[in-house]
Amino acid sequence: MKKLLPVLSQNKEYMPITNKSPILIFAPHRDDEVIGAGGKIIQTMERGGKVFIVYMTNGTKKKELTLIYEAEAKSALHVANVAEQNLIFLRYELGSLINPKIAKDAIAKIEDLIKIIKPKEIFVPAYEGGNKDHDMTNHIVFRALKKIKNPRIDFYEFPEYNNHISFKNLPKKTFKKITKHTPFKYTFAPEFILIKGYPTLHLKMTERERKLKKEMLRQYTTSNSNDALVKSFCFPDRFRKYPYYNYLKPPTHRMYYDDSDQISFNDFKRTIIKLNNDK
Repeated sequence: MKKLLPVLSQNKEYMPITNKSPILIFAPHRDDEVIGAGGKIIQTMERGGKVFIVYMTNGTKKKELTLIYEAEAKSALHVANVAEQNLIFLRYELGSLINPKIAKDAIAKIEDLIKIIKPKEIFVPAYEGGNKDHDMTNHIVFRALKKIKNPRIDFYEFPEYNNHISFKNLPKKTFKKITKHTPFKYTFAPEFILIKGYPTLHLKMTERERKLKKEMLRQYTTSNSNDALVKSFCFPDRFRKYPYYNYLKPPTHRMYYDDSDQISFNDFKRTIIKLNNDK
């Protein structure tokens, strides 16, 4: 039996219901746009709005998989009736955004895209230390917006990792050990690293909208073995206003990518310093 464990909150706040359009979502890899903002995509389209999605990387180091991954993205967004011409594939190689030259090129391209699309709202993955492409996407979009200086664009981020569990403030691994011998399997919704003054905004989604989000996730067949993607990310969307990070400091002491792919926070920091010096 699987039990979806809600994060306990004394003062739950909700994402404002608006008809702002177009919206622009940045996905480091195909599937991130549905994981983080699938509900927002569905609701915007059903209210007659426009959705644009920029895929930062091709999601792979195997070129033969690029078109397969892009086809999955098109199928997923077709479920929500997003037009294919609104899907923009930048095709940077997986993991390459941490390269200062590529990051600089991406900033320029995104600045141009924002000027062309003129979004009312922008959504990016949070800066959370879970994946270098996610963190670099957050920073790259921040820099592009800073150049444009348009205060009329609402800038939001969404979580994709569990850096902590607010239920009793237990780390995920600790909580899993405690619940290992229970008859339930707990699935945790992604959570933000808490920052004072920037509350989590929960998106109210109907059961029908949640089913549509699951159907979108199921289109990513190469990532969804045994429905794993759906089981891990079937929750209603969560957002918060972009909190203006100090990127020279790690977002949390638990940096997942330190061990996973030989990239440390110091590598990330060197890229930020290089971009700062190249102003």
